[in-house]
Order: sequence, then C-alpha cells, then structure tokens
Amino acid sequence: MLRSFCAQNFLSFKGAEYFTMIAGGTRGWQAKHTHPIGPRGDERLVAVSAFFGANGSGKTNLITAVMTLRSLVVDSARENTANSPLPYRPFMFDKSCRNSPTEFEITFSKSNKLYTLFVAYDEKRIHYERLESKELKLKARSRVLYEREFVQDEGEYDWYLNSALRGPKETWREATRDNALFLSTAVQLNSEAFLDVHNWFFFDLRAISGPMLEGPGFFDQYSALQCTDSRNRERIRQFLSTFDLQVDEIRVDESDSLEIDRKIFSEEIANQLAETSKFEVSFGRLDSQGKMRFLNLDEESSGTRALFALAGAIIDTIENGFIVFVDELNTNLHPLALNHLIQLFENRRVNRNGAQLIFTGHDISVFELRSLAKDQIWLLERRRDYSSSIRALSDFPVRKEDAIAKRFLQGRYGGGPQLIPSFESIFDVELDSVDERQMELTPQDGTQEQA
Repeated sequence: MLRSFCAQNFLSFKGAEYFTMIAGGTRGWQAKHTHPIGPRGDERLVAVSAFFGANGSGKTNLITAVMTLRSLVVDSARENTANSPLPYRPFMFDKSCRNSPTEFEITFSKSNKLYTLFVAYDEKRIHYERLESKELKLKARSRVLYEREFVQDEGEYDWYLNSALRGPKETWREATRDNALFLSTAVQLNSEAFLDVHNWFFFDLRAISGPMLEGPGFFDQYSALQCTDSRNRERIRQFLSTFDLQVDEIRVDESDSLEIDRKIFSEEIANQLAETSKFEVSFGRLDSQGKMRFLNLDEESSGTRALFALAGAIIDTIENGFIVFVDELNTNLHPLALNHLIQLFENRRVNRNGAQLIFTGHDISVFELRSLAKDQIWLLERRRDYSSSIRALSDFPVRKEDAIAKRFLQGRYGGGPQLIPSFESIFDVELDSVDERQMELTPQDGTQEQA
C-alpha cells in the first residue's frame, strides 16, 4: 500500500509538495474505512484519496510525477543507453530550478515491510539514491539498504551498500550507469534483494487518465480481454449492474490486431493483449418481446463506456491489492456513481487486500455526500509564481456541521479558480455603449420580465 509521496522541482512542483495516505479520524471510523498494515495493524492507511483544484493547478502533474518515478525504477536500466536522457522536467519559472535536480520520495508497504525510496536526478545523471526498509512491527528501526550520491567536486559517486545485502553487490555497483538507478540495475542482474520493491512499482502501481475512459482505447480493450473468459465476463456485467446499467449479456468479437503501449500496462498484461486481436464489444438487452438486442459499445453513452473501461482495471486492482491513480475520474460519471465507486474501495469485506484509489477531479458532490473524511481530501492551488501547493482539507478548521461544498466554492479552503468576470475586451465591447440598466432588466433567455 502507498503511504506517502513527495515531489520537488518537477513540472509545477517547485518546492517539496507532499501527501500521505495515513489515516486520521476516530478509531470507529478507522475500523470501517481504513486498512491496517503490518502483522499487528499498528498503522492504518486510507483506501481512497481525492485531489481537487482549479484547471492548471497541478492535479495531472501529481500523477505524472508518481508515474515518472515508476518509469525510473522500471525502465532506467532496462531501456536507457549510456546517452539516453532521463525524464527531467524541472520547474521552469525560477532560474534556480532550471538546472537543479528533480527530487522524489515515496514510502510504501510490501510483504510486511515499509520501504522508503529517495531519488534526485537531472537530464544526464542520478544525483542521489537511497532505499530504506523497516519491519512493520512496534519499535522496529529503519535501516539503509544502500545509498549513492554524486560528489560534484570529485566527479564520482560515494557509495554505501549494506553488508546484509545478499548477492554480487560490487557487480551491481560497477554495472550501474550514471543515468540508471542502482535498484533497477540490480534487478536486471537478477538481484532478489530488491525484487519486492521493483515488483511493487512494476505491478502494483497503475494510472489511468480521463481520455483513456472516454473513447475506444487500451483500457476498454483490457476489459474486453477479460470478457473472453466467461467468469470474468459475468463479473464485469455484475459490476456494471451495480451502477444501474442494465446489461443482460456482453458479447465480444475479434477484429483487427491491437497495438500496445507497454508503458501503460504491466508486462504480463501487455503480452496478453499483444497476443490477441482487437475486440469489438456489444451489450445485449432483452426487448419487449423477450429477444436479445445488441448495441455496439460505440453506441452506448460516454458514461457507460467509461464504466466499462474502468471495470476490468478496477476488478483487477481490488483482487490484487494494487494502487490505481485515475485522472479526472468524474469525467462522464454521475456523482452517485462516483460515490458508489468510492464505497467499493472502502468496503473492507470486498477490498480485502488493501487496494487503493487515488483520483483527481472537480466533482465536489463527495463533499456534500460526506463520501470522504477531511484527511482524504487534498486541495491543489496555483501560486502567483505558477508553482503548485498541496494541502489537506484537515489543515483547515472544518467542523462536522460545516457545509463543506459551499465553503469550498466560496474559496474558504483554496483550490478554486480566481475568475475574472470581464468578457468585454474579448469581444471588443465598448462599455460606454452598453445600456447597463437595460441589461439588468433583460433575462438571459431574451424575454422581458413582467412587471
């Protein structure tokens, strides 16, 4: 499970911006809505977090930051050559940032251990890398598994490798290029010491963006692939039914071959999709005479298509305890459908393996429906210097009886756009020529108000 993440000098994140999945609230609330980690459940993490903010506030950049770190772990030793540039995208509106390293820090649990990975890099090299681990039990101490830092004056790296690490450590060190992580290199050389960490990034960490849900694409094809198995097809049909989508039958037909972007899927899933044809999906419903009538997925509503695209990934995530980031999750979804999806992840009887949903959006109905606690809601705001800030709603004095949605729209918590109610200059309107009194008396539909 993901515990926390921090990004600095990456896209709109100038300074260190941080969020955590550590649960607050009362013990009663925690027992229903959170997941314990470790054999004794000494710490509890939330299953869902949501990020809200104005357009351009940095919501998408946050997910991009997480997935950029994933690509460094998974690909830096596997795909990069000695001269390959790293995915360096610093904050561009400050001279001191443009040539400074990007920094990431992430903490997560895997196999009853808590890991923290620190990475600092620029376009040409990894400047700093450290991995810590800690047993998930009381009074356990964190230990550094390895540390690597580039010493500018000496033009070489200073290394620390824990003596408890098993395997040819010196071989891994010597094989590590300037533009590759030691972690990634060691795993490519069949190290088992870091396999849990690598696999967490490779298999457990996933992201879906809004455009992937709106039209034909990779994720509806993943759901279609699952529908080729009768058991999974029925589960996806039932999943759609819980969202009040009446689908009596799902039909999947093969058509053309499918091109796969392997950076989106895990290797196992990508191989499955690459070996299959592209699928045409149709939903069947009984007509008034009891005969099954099919509509192609393209003929369904955008909301129905979005839910079908989500279905395969969500079921897979819940079953395996994965972490999924979804950008603009509310796109094409009814507010109650979004709330329903949140409830799925917070259902401890169903979500037994600690799957987590982290999404961005604009649908503040979750405030009104009290779908999330205040420490599950994060607000992003663009500062005057174009950098992004991240704050939890719990940082503000929020009471149970507060109308949170109303206060959010009033700007009490930030995270909203600073709108300028002036369109005259756009349309070359001369203010002196406007009869303001007449405009006030004329309704928007163009009819005169009755006296």
